[in-house]
Amino acid sequence: RDVTGVQTCALPILLLVLLPVCVLVGFTSATAVSDWRFASELRSFQSATQVSFATAGLAGQLAEERTAAVLVTLRSGAEDQNGLAAAERDVNQALGEAEASAAGWHGTVDVEGRLQAASRQLAALRLQVSTGSLSVQEISDSYSVIVNDLITTVGDLIAGRPTQASGRAADAYLAIVQAVEAAQRERADVASVLSAPGANPTALASRWATLESAALDTFRRNASGQLTADLEAVLFEAAGTTVQQVRDAFLTDPRTAVAHTSLGTWLAASGTRIDGLRSIARGAAADLAASASRDLRSAQAGGLRDLGLSLGVLVLVAALALALRRSITRPLHEVSEGARTLSGGDLSFDVRYAGRDEIGDVAAAFRDLRVTAERLAS
Repeated sequence: RDVTGVQTCALPILLLVLLPVCVLVGFTSATAVSDWRFASELRSFQSATQVSFATAGLAGQLAEERTAAVLVTLRSGAEDQNGLAAAERDVNQALGEAEASAAGWHGTVDVEGRLQAASRQLAALRLQVSTGSLSVQEISDSYSVIVNDLITTVGDLIAGRPTQASGRAADAYLAIVQAVEAAQRERADVASVLSAPGANPTALASRWATLESAALDTFRRNASGQLTADLEAVLFEAAGTTVQQVRDAFLTDPRTAVAHTSLGTWLAASGTRIDGLRSIARGAAADLAASASRDLRSAQAGGLRDLGLSLGVLVLVAALALALRRSITRPLHEVSEGARTLSGGDLSFDVRYAGRDEIGDVAAAFRDLRVTAERLAS
């Protein structure tokens, strides 16, 4: 009865010993599942950044078409007509790329719907521009509505902020995109003022410069040191200095500034400066893409590590449990079988287990009992 009782209690004791290990395995498994869910969020954010890059590219090309449409309305030269046609082709290509990028997007932002709406607005606007039914200011404002909607879509796509690093990179990218749009809007509006000397440029000169400055301040707070240094280089190169001088002159004496600033000089300087800002925007996009990829790899590696640890611990625990159970139940079964054989009168059965533990003591007692039984039988 004592041997049977010990054998019966072996399994509960074993389970009690293994309980903390099982809790550890459960905790590690839960951590692995959490890592994989986070990796899924990061994967969605990475896809959203790719769609946002294509959408921002479309917004930039539309800004170029806006300037070309304004120049055609102001001057109607053959060169300007060719420039508008080229800008329209670039926009059509960018629109196709954005639509292709959004085709595989399944997030909460309806990018396809917004692109379709932008396409319809653009078709109607081009028709009005071709018929000459819009003023220069109306053309600029109408294009700006479409561009701002696209930039809003960019902001919605990268608003997830899964990690602090990706969030800062996203803020820097959106800020430089907004700064480029402010500079583009200023370029078109100042061009219209220089072509119409009777207009007063004071309001527009301060308006777009203020918006650009606010966006660049946000960019500086969130961008990497290299991009910030590149920005300062763009702002203080020859083209950037020329643009700033025109701005200061418009604020100081608008009439004199218009009289002494040529349209060609303004378009060349502002275009070169915007190209520099666009280069920085591409760098910010690269930083955002790299940050998203880095976060995703880190989360996936953490999930694999925790999952591997869980499986390793589980296999080890299972092996130890099996070995421990066999080390307890096999000698107990041998002693139990010997006891039943001895009780049946067979004195030939012997227990070979000789461990230095409680089961070994039971086996030694059984051997002593068998010897005593043989002696008494003799």
